[in-house]
Parts: sequence; C-alpha cells; structure tokens
Amino acid sequence: MMNDEKKAALIAEFNAAGIYDVTDEMIAEFENGRGDDEDDQNPELDAAESSGLSVRSAKKVNASGSVVESKLSTYRNLAMNKCNARTEKISKIIIHHVSGRMTGKQCADYFCITKRTVSSNYCIGYEGDVATNIPENYRAWTSSSRWADQRAITIEVSNNSGAPNWTISEASMQALINLCADICKRYDIKSLWYDGTTNGTLLRHCQFANTDCPGAYIKQKTGYICDAVNRLTTGGAVDTGATDNGTNKQPQTQPENQSNNQTSPALTAGTALQLKSVRLYKSSTATSSSGTKTGTFYVWSGATAKNRIRITNAKNRVGVDGQVTGWISVSDAKAAAGAGQSVDPAYVVVINCTVLNVRKGPGTGYAIVTQVRKGDAFTIVETQHGWGRLKSGAGWIYLTYTRRK
Repeated sequence: MMNDEKKAALIAEFNAAGIYDVTDEMIAEFENGRGDDEDDQNPELDAAESSGLSVRSAKKVNASGSVVESKLSTYRNLAMNKCNARTEKISKIIIHHVSGRMTGKQCADYFCITKRTVSSNYCIGYEGDVATNIPENYRAWTSSSRWADQRAITIEVSNNSGAPNWTISEASMQALINLCADICKRYDIKSLWYDGTTNGTLLRHCQFANTDCPGAYIKQKTGYICDAVNRLTTGGAVDTGATDNGTNKQPQTQPENQSNNQTSPALTAGTALQLKSVRLYKSSTATSSSGTKTGTFYVWSGATAKNRIRITNAKNRVGVDGQVTGWISVSDAKAAAGAGQSVDPAYVVVINCTVLNVRKGPGTGYAIVTQVRKGDAFTIVETQHGWGRLKSGAGWIYLTYTRRK
C-alpha cells in the first residue's frame, strides 16, 4: 500500500501541472509508470532501447522543426526523456484513459513533470483539445509493451466521470475520432478495427497490462469509434469539430416517404441484417465456415477485414466485448442489410445540455448541419446505437444529452 509521503509527492506532481482534482484512481493509474514492459518477450530491442533519450537529445528535438505531429494538435510539451526512437512502421492506434478530468495541456504537462516512466504521443482533454507529448516518429511509453508502442500511436483521453463507467465527453469523443482518422489517413491504415487480439489496428492498454484502461465507456464504444473513423477515412475530410465554414447551416427537410429511394443502408454498427442460410466464419481469415445462420442479426462493428465483417445476435450486444457471433462476408451482409427493417415507435425528447449538434447521420463522423439548445423538444422516429433521427428530417442527435418527455 502506498505510504502518505509517496502519495503526497504524486499529488504534488499533478498540482504542478495545474491538476487539482486528483483521485485515488488517477494516482493508481500512473503510480508505477508504463515504460517497463510487463509482457516483453521480443529480443529485437537491446537494452539501450529502454533507456530513453538523454536530456541533451530531448532539448534538440524540442528546438528542432523535426517533430512529426497531427495538425489537429494545438499544444506541444515534449517529454523526450521518456521515449525511444521508433523502429517499426506505424500500423496501429492504442486508446487509453487518464482516470480523471484534465485538459490535453494539463495531461502533457503532467507527463513532462512527473518522475513516473509514462508518456503518450497525444493527450485529449475533456473539452476536446489535443496536445502532443511525444512526436509520432518516436515510441511513447504508454502501454506497458515495447512491441505495441513501437507499432502504435498512443492517445490518452480525459474522462468526465469516474468509476465504474469512466465516460468521456462528446467533445473528447469527437476529437478522438478526428485524430484517429487523421492518423489512419497519413499512415495508410486502410481500416480501423478491433477484435480483442493484437491483429487489430485498434488496441487497448488492458491487452498488455493488468489494468481496466481505457475504461468501460470507451470499451463499449469501440465499434462505434471504428465505424466513425472509417467513414471519415473513406469519404470525408477530418471534422475539426466546428460547423461547416464556421456557420450553422439549416438543413433541408425531406418527406419521410422519400427514404425508400435511397440505396441500401451502410454497414455500420447496429445495422440490422436478415440472414438466410448465410455462411458464418470464426475469424476474418478462417478458410472454412463453421456453419450457417438464419434470422435477425446485427453488425457488431462496421470495420471490415479480409472482406468480412463481424455480427452479433442482439442489438444490445453491438460493440460489446465477447459478444461477437462470428464473421460473414461483406457481400452477404450488404444483401441482408435493410431487409425487413422496422422503424422504432416515435417518441419525444427534450434537450438537457446547453447546446447539442444535429448531424447528417448517426455518429460524430457525420457533418454538423445545425445546433439545438436546452429545453427544445423533438420527435424521434428512429434510433441507432444511441442516436435519434428527428421527425423533421433535420438530422440526428446524440440521445445521451436528452430526456424523454
């Protein structure tokens, strides 16, 4: 158990970075650092790799123009004595949570101040600000695994609530999706996907250490995050969080009966599939099927691999770890999408936050078309993965920030 003197020293480090709401969970998360590899069995790296850069080298990097970082970053404080030269191609992203509430700047400042062996390529604050702590061309000490951190850009995300849910704000979620999309585009990561193994392009800290990081909320939203990122990388520009051209465009309302002229639904998390003797596979690479499935299933995550996609047998299991029924071909999924879909019964909600974005589709990967304000009431005619479609045709809103009337 940590003694009072050590705890006080850790709290003082947080305070020095301007972080005063320090919880026991925050202290525990960073107490031992993340530079020591708990599972490193990889002999490719020699002992010198784990020592970090010298203070002199760190100052040179800080002063030079050779820092590789996203244009979405608005602040830089580099902990160059807590990183190593990157020796592997960037092919993955690892999401972490900070177990507390802080800005991106405060998080980056803390990593520079603390004596703990911990750093991160990026820090995202509770208001959505993005800070650089380790340049992308260096390996951060974030995930307790050299193997993982050498291949990944690591991102620490602030929470806006504590245990057990560890939620993050809408602004943080939007910034996370935008940053992941930017990384995927620049490093040619074709699809962001998670399957609980190290094969995925999205990984979690808890895969490499005895920790709950990135917390229950981000874990639950993994499929949603992958879907939103993949939409941005395959068709849209990275959304910085501002409305189009800095203005709030008023949407054109379309009659509800025009929806049947649209193409078949996109394969996003929660899309209903009416399967009929469709071949099921245990993995994206399995050469033979494990049987067939008939009935109503749902896309577990819109991310694809080897032209296959994951499904689950209940809507409340979408994106939930351990609830993947199996994999089916993308062509079978597209054929089954939309068949027999039903529209949810209409109901009225009231906005309970100050300002809420209305988007073109059910996710932060879709463009903002307007905003609504606290106290406004709207009729919802369809729900998808926590988003509600407005009866007016204006767009979709995130239902977490509403209450039923």
